[in-house]
Amino acid sequence: MDFGPILDLITRLWDCSANRIRYIRNLENNLNSLRNARDELNNVYQDVKTEVEVEEAHQKKRTNEVINWLDNVDAKEKEVGLILDKGEQVTQSKCVWSCCPKNCWSSYKLGKVVPQMIDDVNALTEKRRSLHVSQIMPHVRVDELPMETITVGLESSFDEVRKCFEDASVGTIGIYGMPGVGKTTLLKKFNNDFLVPRSHEFYVVIWVVVSRELDVLKIHQVIKNKLHIPDEDWRERDVDERAVAIFNVMKKKKFVLLLDDIWKRFDLLTLGIPIPDGQNGSRVIFTTRSKEVCHNMAKRIIRVECLAKEGAFQLFESKVGEETLNSHPSVPDLAKEVVAECRGLPLALITVGRAMANKKDPDQWRRAIEILKNNPSKVSGIVDEVFLLLEFSYNSLPSRTHKTCFLYCSLFPEDYSIKKDQLIELWIGEGFLNEFGDIYGARAEGEDIIECLKLACLLEEGGHGQKNSVKMHDVIRDMALWVACEHGSKHKFGVFDSTALSFLNVLLPKWKEAERLSLWRSSLPISLGEPFSPRLLTLIVRETRLDKFPSGYFKYGQAIKVLDLSENYDLVEIPAEIGELTNLEYLNLSFTRITELPIELNKLKRLRVLLFNEIKSCLTIPTTLLSNLSSLQVFSNTSSSPSFLSSSCYNESLLLQELEMLEHLKDISIVLVSSSSLEVLLNSTKLQKCIKRLQLCSFPPDSPRSGHEYIICNLQILKELNR
Repeated sequence: MDFGPILDLITRLWDCSANRIRYIRNLENNLNSLRNARDELNNVYQDVKTEVEVEEAHQKKRTNEVINWLDNVDAKEKEVGLILDKGEQVTQSKCVWSCCPKNCWSSYKLGKVVPQMIDDVNALTEKRRSLHVSQIMPHVRVDELPMETITVGLESSFDEVRKCFEDASVGTIGIYGMPGVGKTTLLKKFNNDFLVPRSHEFYVVIWVVVSRELDVLKIHQVIKNKLHIPDEDWRERDVDERAVAIFNVMKKKKFVLLLDDIWKRFDLLTLGIPIPDGQNGSRVIFTTRSKEVCHNMAKRIIRVECLAKEGAFQLFESKVGEETLNSHPSVPDLAKEVVAECRGLPLALITVGRAMANKKDPDQWRRAIEILKNNPSKVSGIVDEVFLLLEFSYNSLPSRTHKTCFLYCSLFPEDYSIKKDQLIELWIGEGFLNEFGDIYGARAEGEDIIECLKLACLLEEGGHGQKNSVKMHDVIRDMALWVACEHGSKHKFGVFDSTALSFLNVLLPKWKEAERLSLWRSSLPISLGEPFSPRLLTLIVRETRLDKFPSGYFKYGQAIKVLDLSENYDLVEIPAEIGELTNLEYLNLSFTRITELPIELNKLKRLRVLLFNEIKSCLTIPTTLLSNLSSLQVFSNTSSSPSFLSSSCYNESLLLQELEMLEHLKDISIVLVSSSSLEVLLNSTKLQKCIKRLQLCSFPPDSPRSGHEYIICNLQILKELNR
């Protein structure tokens, strides 16, 4: 009989049983080995985590490789923990004589898994040797700033700033020079240079416009938004608490802070900004007109000079255009004389260059040279070097209306974004646009004037590239005020802003002859002092804590044509004497808490513009008041607060009926809540021709379903419909 197959089977069974017995016999030792391997891996894991945190503190980021490794270790740690717990149970559960486990099958299965787990843990530990923990962040957090594509003559200054910036011992850099020399452009160019991918360790670049009056709240808000500090409790914090919150975030970051247009020295720490030094590696770069500010605040100072002849002509040529320069053989040489009169000042070259664009007659160029050379010798300094040059652009405006509208923009504060619609409505109220027919023609002309002023570089886009607003460069604004005050010889325009405003001393004797006054942004309760000048034509009081307009003032201001009290959020009452302003043509009470329009307003027979948008109260409008405003052309009453809309204290239908009676009314912006008022609108051909903005709110389900479509089809000048 052949026993070979039987012996082979027995051998195989023995080998199988021996392996299983080995797994069971070695289980306890293998569990100890796994525990030791797990502990070693955990030590390596903690070391890697610490290294990653240190690298991230230096503005580096963890690699995807290390992220996966850490995740794998976490997962393996959980698996090992379960196996060790189960192993503890198995090894503790043995037979009476403790020589073998009670459940051999469980011990076998566990014993088979443990060696593989040991290999996995050791592999993760070994993987650490080749692990790349961190990498330099590929891109700093920076916003691109709009700027001229041609930056002639700034290359050397830019290189100097870059050299100082790369010096670790230089934490603060001050850039100074005369107004209009290109300091802001240089700083913007430096900001945008961070958009180019390169190796660096900076976390964020923050751009802040400081301006003449240091607005701590504004600076805090910009930094807070850039650092993504949570909104929680932010509004309830005072200035010092906000500074602490900002400091605690910025001290952990390697930052670049760019401060444009500093006028006076201030302490960075009081704003919550850590002092840049070699230890934290951060940088602060600022621009200023004052060399003294640089000495007080900067470790390294850089002066921006005017352009040399070649660079000046290149910049001027880019604004005039090759077609104009080549239009006549004499023009290029005449252009060089014009450039020479600008003395290399970039702002002057840009404004004069654009004023000369399309001037192809040599006699026009000779006249321009005459004007530029005719500088009064008694004027010196900034007036002599800047204002007279900028005034040339003003004198080159196509009409007196353009000039008047331009000077009017100087009544707004420095670096203030002026909404185009509001500006044009003010011009209409002043009567600047009367010659252009009806209200539609006046608005169109207002838009054209704004575009003309922008093309002449006398106005620019509002903050953050806002298309619906404009603002003045502060140097141009200063020049405009100087011109408006008859070259500084009289006090016709007065602008009082921020800390200049207690309003206690606003109407000093020198302002008693003022024709236009604007008072802005006081955070303190105000007093308007003595009554107004009898010559006062314009009074703008905005963003103050005025709660009641004092009685007795209006009887002295009967010449006033424009009264703007908007954005005084505490204002609840205006006196009945407002009816004494018989020449008033513009009244703006928007963004106030006025509770009632005085019936005496019905005396204002010349009033053409009446605005009370976003009234934060239940407003009462006396019956027959509006129907007596016989000259009214623009009426606006809108709101974004449903609670105030639904609780209005006047009858919408009667209001619409009164508006319908006004012969000259052409421009209406209004909110309607009731279906009955919608019916009045649908039944009035006149009103439908006047609606510019319409807001429909809280209509019941049974209101006419086709009403909205009907309105859209028949409202001839509608620009905005909100439902």
